[in-house]
Amino acid sequence: MFSLEKISAMKHFKIVLFILLIFFSSSDLLSIQNSKNFSPNTVQFLDKKIAPYLKEGEIARQNGDFQKALELYEKEFIKAKKENDKNREVKSLIKKALLNWNLGQIDISKNNYIEALEISKRENFRNLHETCRTILEIFNLYADGKKFRLSGEYNQSIDSFITAISLAKKLNSKEHELKCLRQLSYTYLEMNSLKEFATQNENALKIAQNLNHKIEEEKALINLGLFCQKLDNYYKALNYYEEALQIARSTNQKADESACLNNIGTIYKNIGEYEDSLNYLFKAFEIDKEMDIDLYMSMDLNNIGTVYWFMGMESNKDSDFDRALFYYGDALRLAKKAGHKKTEIRILNNIGSLHDNLGNSIEALDHFTTSFKNAENIKDFEAMGMILNNLGIIYYNQRNYE
Repeated sequence: MFSLEKISAMKHFKIVLFILLIFFSSSDLLSIQNSKNFSPNTVQFLDKKIAPYLKEGEIARQNGDFQKALELYEKEFIKAKKENDKNREVKSLIKKALLNWNLGQIDISKNNYIEALEISKRENFRNLHETCRTILEIFNLYADGKKFRLSGEYNQSIDSFITAISLAKKLNSKEHELKCLRQLSYTYLEMNSLKEFATQNENALKIAQNLNHKIEEEKALINLGLFCQKLDNYYKALNYYEEALQIARSTNQKADESACLNNIGTIYKNIGEYEDSLNYLFKAFEIDKEMDIDLYMSMDLNNIGTVYWFMGMESNKDSDFDRALFYYGDALRLAKKAGHKKTEIRILNNIGSLHDNLGNSIEALDHFTTSFKNAENIKDFEAMGMILNNLGIIYYNQRNYE
Protein backbone atom coordinates (compact mmCIF):
# COMPACT_ATOMS: atom_id res chain seq x y z
CA MET A 1 0.00 0.00 0.00
CA PHE A 2 1.04 3.61 -0.47
CA SER A 3 0.95 6.02 2.45
CA LEU A 4 -0.67 9.43 2.51
CA GLU A 5 2.18 10.90 4.49
CA LYS A 6 5.61 9.43 4.05
CA ILE A 7 7.61 9.50 7.23
CA SER A 8 10.32 7.10 6.17
CA ALA A 9 10.97 4.40 3.61
CA MET A 10 9.15 1.28 4.71
CA LYS A 11 10.17 -2.26 3.89
CA HIS A 12 7.55 -3.73 1.55
CA PHE A 13 4.52 -1.71 2.54
CA LYS A 14 3.87 1.86 3.61
CA ILE A 15 1.62 3.23 6.29
CA VAL A 16 0.53 6.68 7.30
CA LEU A 17 2.14 8.05 10.45
CA PHE A 18 1.44 11.48 11.83
CA ILE A 19 4.25 13.62 13.18
CA LEU A 20 2.58 15.91 15.63
CA LEU A 21 3.78 19.42 14.86
CA ILE A 22 3.00 22.60 16.82
CA PHE A 23 1.52 25.02 14.37
CA PHE A 24 -0.68 26.69 16.83
CA SER A 25 -0.66 30.32 17.28
CA SER A 26 2.56 31.73 18.62
CA SER A 27 4.04 35.07 17.90
CA ASP A 28 6.99 37.13 18.73
CA LEU A 29 7.74 40.47 20.06
CA LEU A 30 10.02 43.28 20.18
CA SER A 31 13.36 44.62 21.21
CA ILE A 32 13.56 48.00 19.56
CA GLN A 33 16.96 49.54 20.15
CA ASN A 34 16.97 52.45 17.77
CA SER A 35 18.49 55.72 18.85
CA LYS A 36 15.55 57.61 17.38
CA ASN A 37 12.83 55.35 18.79
CA PHE A 38 11.95 54.09 22.22
CA SER A 39 13.31 50.63 22.92
CA PRO A 40 11.07 48.34 24.96
CA ASN A 41 14.11 46.25 25.86
CA THR A 42 16.11 49.04 27.50
CA VAL A 43 15.37 50.90 30.70
CA GLN A 44 17.95 53.67 30.77
CA PHE A 45 15.29 56.18 29.72
CA LEU A 46 14.04 56.68 33.27
CA ASP A 47 15.70 57.03 36.63
CA LYS A 48 15.30 53.95 38.82
CA LYS A 49 13.78 56.06 41.60
CA ILE A 50 11.11 57.30 39.19
CA ALA A 51 10.42 53.89 37.60
CA PRO A 52 11.32 51.39 40.34
CA TYR A 53 9.77 48.32 38.73
CA LEU A 54 11.32 48.65 35.28
CA LYS A 55 14.83 47.60 36.23
CA GLU A 56 13.55 44.56 38.09
CA GLY A 57 11.30 43.74 35.16
CA GLU A 58 14.19 44.00 32.74
CA ILE A 59 16.28 41.61 34.83
CA ALA A 60 13.40 39.12 34.96
CA ARG A 61 12.90 39.40 31.19
CA GLN A 62 16.59 38.79 30.51
CA ASN A 63 16.43 35.73 32.77
CA GLY A 64 13.54 34.38 30.72
CA ASP A 65 10.99 34.83 33.50
CA PHE A 66 8.45 36.59 31.32
CA GLN A 67 5.52 36.18 33.70
CA LYS A 68 7.39 37.86 36.56
CA ALA A 69 8.54 40.64 34.22
CA LEU A 70 4.96 41.20 33.06
CA GLU A 71 3.75 41.53 36.65
CA LEU A 72 6.44 44.12 37.39
CA TYR A 73 5.65 46.12 34.25
CA GLU A 74 1.97 46.05 35.22
CA LYS A 75 2.88 47.57 38.58
CA GLU A 76 4.88 50.27 36.82
CA PHE A 77 1.97 50.96 34.47
CA ILE A 78 -0.46 51.36 37.40
CA LYS A 79 1.98 53.66 39.23
CA ALA A 80 2.53 55.84 36.13
CA LYS A 81 -1.20 56.08 35.51
CA LYS A 82 -1.86 57.07 39.12
CA GLU A 83 0.79 59.78 38.86
CA ASN A 84 -0.60 60.89 35.47
CA ASP A 85 2.81 60.39 33.84
CA LYS A 86 1.76 59.69 30.25
CA ASN A 87 5.27 59.07 28.97
CA ARG A 88 5.92 56.33 31.52
CA GLU A 89 2.41 55.00 30.96
CA VAL A 90 3.05 54.49 27.24
CA LYS A 91 6.47 52.96 27.81
CA SER A 92 5.05 50.58 30.42
CA LEU A 93 2.29 49.57 28.01
CA ILE A 94 4.88 48.77 25.34
CA LYS A 95 6.81 46.70 27.85
CA LYS A 96 3.65 44.84 28.83
CA ALA A 97 2.88 44.24 25.16
CA LEU A 98 6.31 42.73 24.65
CA LEU A 99 5.86 40.27 27.50
CA ASN A 100 2.33 39.32 26.46
CA TRP A 101 3.70 38.60 22.99
CA ASN A 102 6.45 36.42 24.42
CA LEU A 103 3.88 34.55 26.49
CA GLY A 104 1.76 33.87 23.40
CA GLN A 105 -1.04 36.23 24.48
CA ILE A 106 -1.20 37.83 21.07
CA ASP A 107 -4.56 39.59 21.28
CA ILE A 108 -3.72 41.12 24.66
CA SER A 109 -0.38 42.26 23.30
CA LYS A 110 -2.02 43.86 20.29
CA ASN A 111 -4.49 45.70 22.51
CA ASN A 112 -1.58 46.99 24.62
CA TYR A 113 0.03 48.43 21.51
CA ILE A 114 -3.22 49.98 20.29
CA GLU A 115 -3.70 51.68 23.66
CA ALA A 116 -0.09 52.92 23.61
CA LEU A 117 -0.57 54.15 20.04
CA GLU A 118 -3.65 56.18 20.98
CA ILE A 119 -2.05 57.79 24.03
CA SER A 120 1.19 58.61 22.20
CA LYS A 121 -0.79 60.22 19.37
CA ARG A 122 -2.87 62.27 21.80
CA GLU A 123 0.22 63.37 23.74
CA ASN A 124 2.27 63.96 20.57
CA PHE A 125 4.97 61.42 21.51
CA ARG A 126 6.12 61.04 17.91
CA ASN A 127 8.82 58.41 18.32
CA LEU A 128 6.66 56.25 20.56
CA HIS A 129 3.74 56.62 18.15
CA GLU A 130 5.89 55.52 15.19
CA THR A 131 7.21 52.56 17.15
CA CYS A 132 3.69 51.35 17.98
CA ARG A 133 2.48 51.94 14.43
CA THR A 134 5.31 49.83 12.98
CA ILE A 135 4.77 47.03 15.48
CA LEU A 136 1.05 46.89 14.70
CA GLU A 137 1.97 46.64 11.03
CA ILE A 138 4.09 43.60 11.92
CA PHE A 139 1.06 42.15 13.73
CA ASN A 140 -1.08 42.55 10.60
CA LEU A 141 1.55 41.00 8.33
CA TYR A 142 1.98 38.12 10.80
CA ALA A 143 -1.77 37.43 10.77
CA ASP A 144 -1.88 37.73 6.96
CA GLY A 145 0.98 35.25 6.61
CA LYS A 146 -0.89 32.63 8.62
CA LYS A 147 -4.16 33.33 6.80
CA PHE A 148 -2.53 32.98 3.37
CA ARG A 149 -0.86 29.72 4.41
CA LEU A 150 -4.16 28.29 5.62
CA SER A 151 -5.77 29.05 2.24
CA GLY A 152 -2.84 27.56 0.31
CA GLU A 153 -1.59 30.93 -0.97
CA TYR A 154 2.00 30.15 -0.10
CA ASN A 155 3.81 32.87 -2.04
CA GLN A 156 1.66 35.55 -0.42
CA SER A 157 2.28 33.94 2.96
CA ILE A 158 6.04 34.04 2.41
CA ASP A 159 5.91 37.69 1.25
CA SER A 160 3.93 38.67 4.36
CA PHE A 161 6.33 37.03 6.79
CA ILE A 162 9.44 38.30 4.98
CA THR A 163 8.07 41.87 5.08
CA ALA A 164 7.27 41.49 8.78
CA ILE A 165 10.79 40.18 9.44
CA SER A 166 12.27 43.13 7.54
CA LEU A 167 10.32 45.61 9.68
CA ALA A 168 11.34 43.77 12.85
CA LYS A 169 14.99 43.96 11.82
CA LYS A 170 14.71 47.71 11.20
CA LEU A 171 13.46 48.09 14.77
CA ASN A 172 16.00 45.54 16.03
CA SER A 173 12.95 43.69 17.33
CA LYS A 174 14.36 40.22 17.87
CA GLU A 175 11.24 38.84 19.56
CA HIS A 176 9.06 39.73 16.58
CA GLU A 177 11.63 38.43 14.14
CA LEU A 178 11.82 35.16 16.06
CA LYS A 179 8.16 34.19 15.83
CA CYS A 180 7.86 35.36 12.23
CA LEU A 181 10.82 33.16 11.31
CA ARG A 182 9.12 30.13 12.85
CA GLN A 183 5.82 30.83 11.12
CA LEU A 184 7.64 31.38 7.82
CA SER A 185 9.25 27.97 8.30
CA TYR A 186 5.81 26.33 8.53
CA THR A 187 4.86 27.78 5.15
CA TYR A 188 8.03 26.30 3.65
CA LEU A 189 7.21 22.98 5.31
CA GLU A 190 3.78 22.88 3.69
CA MET A 191 5.49 23.57 0.36
CA ASN A 192 7.87 20.66 1.13
CA SER A 193 10.82 23.08 0.93
CA LEU A 194 12.69 21.25 3.67
CA LYS A 195 15.99 23.12 3.31
CA GLU A 196 14.27 26.48 3.83
CA PHE A 197 12.23 24.99 6.68
CA ALA A 198 15.46 24.02 8.43
CA THR A 199 17.21 27.33 7.70
CA GLN A 200 14.45 29.44 9.25
CA ASN A 201 14.39 27.27 12.38
CA GLU A 202 18.18 27.39 12.71
CA ASN A 203 17.96 31.19 12.64
CA ALA A 204 15.07 31.14 15.10
CA LEU A 205 16.98 28.84 17.46
CA LYS A 206 19.94 31.23 17.65
CA ILE A 207 17.70 34.20 18.44
CA ALA A 208 15.69 32.25 21.02
CA GLN A 209 18.85 31.17 22.83
CA ASN A 210 20.19 34.74 22.83
CA LEU A 211 16.89 36.01 24.26
CA ASN A 212 16.69 33.17 26.79
CA HIS A 213 13.26 32.44 25.30
CA LYS A 214 12.93 28.79 26.33
CA ILE A 215 9.53 28.12 24.78
CA GLU A 216 10.62 29.37 21.36
CA GLU A 217 13.92 27.51 21.71
CA GLU A 218 12.02 24.30 22.36
CA LYS A 219 9.73 24.82 19.34
CA ALA A 220 12.71 25.41 17.04
CA LEU A 221 14.33 22.21 18.35
CA ILE A 222 11.16 20.23 17.63
CA ASN A 223 11.09 21.55 14.08
CA LEU A 224 14.76 20.76 13.49
CA GLY A 225 14.08 17.27 14.82
CA LEU A 226 11.25 16.94 12.33
CA PHE A 227 13.57 18.03 9.51
CA CYS A 228 16.11 15.35 10.45
CA GLN A 229 13.38 12.74 10.85
CA LYS A 230 12.07 13.45 7.35
CA LEU A 231 15.60 12.81 6.06
CA ASP A 232 15.73 9.54 8.05
CA ASN A 233 18.55 10.95 10.18
CA TYR A 234 17.04 9.39 13.26
CA TYR A 235 20.01 9.77 15.61
CA LYS A 236 20.18 13.54 15.12
CA ALA A 237 16.39 13.84 15.24
CA LEU A 238 16.30 12.04 18.59
CA ASN A 239 18.90 14.42 20.00
CA TYR A 240 16.80 17.43 19.01
CA TYR A 241 13.60 15.88 20.38
CA GLU A 242 15.19 14.85 23.68
CA GLU A 243 16.56 18.37 24.19
CA ALA A 244 13.18 19.89 23.34
CA LEU A 245 11.45 17.43 25.67
CA GLN A 246 13.53 18.54 28.63
CA ILE A 247 12.67 22.20 27.98
CA ALA A 248 8.97 21.43 27.44
CA ARG A 249 8.84 19.66 30.79
CA SER A 250 10.72 22.42 32.62
CA THR A 251 8.40 25.10 31.18
CA ASN A 252 5.23 23.00 31.60
CA GLN A 253 4.41 23.06 27.87
CA LYS A 254 2.18 19.98 27.83
CA ALA A 255 1.25 20.09 24.13
CA ASP A 256 4.90 20.31 23.11
CA GLU A 257 5.88 17.59 25.57
CA SER A 258 3.29 15.35 23.92
CA ALA A 259 4.62 16.27 20.47
CA CYS A 260 8.16 15.29 21.45
CA LEU A 261 7.03 11.99 22.94
CA ASN A 262 4.93 11.24 19.84
CA ASN A 263 7.77 11.97 17.44
CA ILE A 264 10.29 9.98 19.45
CA GLY A 265 7.82 7.10 19.47
CA THR A 266 7.50 7.16 15.68
CA ILE A 267 11.28 7.03 15.31
CA TYR A 268 11.56 4.00 17.58
CA LYS A 269 8.82 2.40 15.49
CA ASN A 270 10.78 3.04 12.32
CA ILE A 271 13.93 1.40 13.69
CA GLY A 272 12.02 -1.61 14.98
CA GLU A 273 12.15 -0.81 18.71
CA TYR A 274 8.44 -1.42 19.18
CA GLU A 275 8.25 -1.64 22.97
CA ASP A 276 10.13 1.65 23.35
CA SER A 277 7.88 3.15 20.68
CA LEU A 278 4.72 2.16 22.51
CA ASN A 279 6.12 3.45 25.79
CA TYR A 280 6.58 6.96 24.34
CA LEU A 281 3.31 6.94 22.39
CA PHE A 282 1.22 5.92 25.38
CA LYS A 283 2.88 8.67 27.46
CA ALA A 284 1.90 11.16 24.75
CA PHE A 285 -1.64 9.81 24.77
CA GLU A 286 -1.95 10.22 28.55
CA ILE A 287 -0.91 13.87 28.30
CA ASP A 288 -3.37 14.54 25.47
CA LYS A 289 -6.09 12.72 27.37
CA GLU A 290 -5.40 14.92 30.40
CA MET A 291 -5.67 18.00 28.14
CA ASP A 292 -8.85 16.47 26.64
CA ILE A 293 -7.91 17.23 23.01
CA ASP A 294 -9.65 14.72 20.76
CA LEU A 295 -7.53 15.45 17.68
CA TYR A 296 -4.24 14.86 19.48
CA MET A 297 -5.54 11.67 21.07
CA SER A 298 -6.67 10.49 17.66
CA MET A 299 -3.18 11.00 16.23
CA ASP A 300 -1.58 9.17 19.16
CA LEU A 301 -3.91 6.19 18.78
CA ASN A 302 -3.33 6.12 15.03
CA ASN A 303 0.40 5.83 15.63
CA ILE A 304 -0.11 3.18 18.32
CA GLY A 305 -2.23 1.17 15.90
CA THR A 306 0.53 1.36 13.31
CA VAL A 307 3.12 0.06 15.78
CA TYR A 308 0.93 -2.99 16.51
CA TRP A 309 0.56 -3.54 12.77
CA PHE A 310 4.35 -3.56 12.40
CA MET A 311 4.62 -5.94 15.32
CA GLY A 312 2.07 -8.22 13.68
CA MET A 313 4.02 -8.23 10.44
CA GLU A 314 7.02 -9.60 12.33
CA SER A 315 5.24 -11.86 14.83
CA ASN A 316 2.41 -12.97 12.54
CA LYS A 317 0.19 -12.99 15.63
CA ASP A 318 -3.51 -12.27 15.18
CA SER A 319 -3.50 -10.53 18.57
CA ASP A 320 -1.18 -7.80 17.26
CA PHE A 321 -3.36 -7.20 14.19
CA ASP A 322 -6.46 -7.15 16.42
CA ARG A 323 -4.86 -4.51 18.63
CA ALA A 324 -3.96 -2.46 15.57
CA LEU A 325 -7.57 -2.48 14.38
CA PHE A 326 -8.81 -1.68 17.89
CA TYR A 327 -6.61 1.42 18.22
CA TYR A 328 -7.33 2.52 14.66
CA GLY A 329 -11.03 2.26 15.45
CA ASP A 330 -10.68 4.47 18.52
CA ALA A 331 -8.53 6.91 16.55
CA LEU A 332 -11.18 7.15 13.84
CA ARG A 333 -13.94 7.77 16.38
CA LEU A 334 -12.00 10.63 17.97
CA ALA A 335 -11.06 12.15 14.60
CA LYS A 336 -14.75 12.23 13.65
CA LYS A 337 -15.62 13.74 17.03
CA ALA A 338 -12.97 16.42 16.49
CA GLY A 339 -14.34 17.07 13.00
CA HIS A 340 -10.86 16.86 11.49
CA LYS A 341 -11.40 15.40 8.03
CA LYS A 342 -7.75 15.13 7.02
CA THR A 343 -6.97 12.98 10.03
CA GLU A 344 -10.08 10.88 9.45
CA ILE A 345 -9.05 10.32 5.82
CA ARG A 346 -5.61 9.09 6.80
CA ILE A 347 -6.89 6.73 9.47
CA LEU A 348 -9.43 5.26 7.05
CA ASN A 349 -6.59 4.74 4.60
CA ASN A 350 -4.55 2.95 7.27
CA ILE A 351 -7.45 0.68 8.19
CA GLY A 352 -7.97 -0.12 4.52
CA SER A 353 -4.29 -0.85 4.06
CA LEU A 354 -4.26 -3.19 7.06
CA HIS A 355 -7.33 -5.07 5.85
CA ASP A 356 -5.73 -5.49 2.43
CA ASN A 357 -2.56 -6.75 4.09
CA LEU A 358 -4.69 -9.31 5.94
CA GLY A 359 -6.41 -10.36 2.72
CA ASN A 360 -9.75 -8.74 3.58
CA SER A 361 -10.22 -7.04 0.23
CA ILE A 362 -13.92 -6.21 0.72
CA GLU A 363 -13.21 -4.39 4.01
CA ALA A 364 -10.21 -2.71 2.40
CA LEU A 365 -12.26 -1.45 -0.55
CA ASP A 366 -14.96 -0.14 1.77
CA HIS A 367 -12.49 1.93 3.81
CA PHE A 368 -10.57 3.17 0.77
CA THR A 369 -13.79 4.22 -0.94
CA THR A 370 -15.00 6.13 2.12
CA SER A 371 -11.59 7.74 2.53
CA PHE A 372 -11.54 8.79 -1.13
CA LYS A 373 -15.00 10.37 -0.95
CA ASN A 374 -13.97 12.39 2.11
CA ALA A 375 -10.75 13.50 0.40
CA GLU A 376 -12.72 14.49 -2.69
CA ASN A 377 -15.16 16.55 -0.60
CA ILE A 378 -12.38 18.65 0.93
CA LYS A 379 -10.25 18.68 -2.24
CA ASP A 380 -7.32 16.89 -0.59
CA PHE A 381 -5.68 16.05 -3.89
CA GLU A 382 -2.58 14.43 -2.41
CA ALA A 383 -4.75 12.02 -0.42
CA MET A 384 -6.95 11.34 -3.44
CA GLY A 385 -3.93 10.33 -5.51
CA MET A 386 -2.57 7.97 -2.87
CA ILE A 387 -5.94 6.35 -2.20
CA LEU A 388 -6.51 5.80 -5.92
CA ASN A 389 -3.13 4.05 -5.99
CA ASN A 390 -4.26 1.78 -3.17
CA LEU A 391 -7.57 1.05 -4.90
CA GLY A 392 -5.70 0.33 -8.11
CA ILE A 393 -3.49 -2.23 -6.37
CA ILE A 394 -6.51 -4.07 -4.98
CA TYR A 395 -8.26 -4.15 -8.35
CA TYR A 396 -5.05 -5.29 -10.02
CA ASN A 397 -4.66 -8.14 -7.54
CA GLN A 398 -8.29 -9.10 -8.25
CA ARG A 399 -7.47 -9.03 -12.00
CA ASN A 400 -10.09 -6.34 -12.37
CA TYR A 401 -8.22 -4.36 -15.03
CA GLU A 402 -11.08 -2.09 -16.02
